[in-house]
Amino acid sequence: SMGLEGSVIKIVSQSLQGIRDIKIFNAKKFMLGKLNSVTIEYARIYSNSISTSNVPRLIIETVVVIGFLGIFV
Repeated sequence: SMGLEGSVIKIVSQSLQGIRDIKIFNAKKFMLGKLNSVTIEYARIYSNSISTSNVPRLIIETVVVIGFLGIFV
C-alpha cells in the first residue's frame, strides 16, 4: 500500500513537473493510463484492507445479535 501511494505521488509529481513535455510529446494518454492503473490497484488494495479490518467486528456483532435473540425469544 505504501509503495502504491508512493507510485501515485511520483506519477502526479512527474506529471505536474513535466506538463510542458507531456504537451510537446503528446504523452497525455500515456501518463493518464499509468496513473489510472496505479490508482485502480491502490483502490483495490485499500478496499480489501478496509473490508478485512471490518470482518471481525461484523462477526462479533452477528454473534451478539443472535445471542440476544436466543435469550429474548
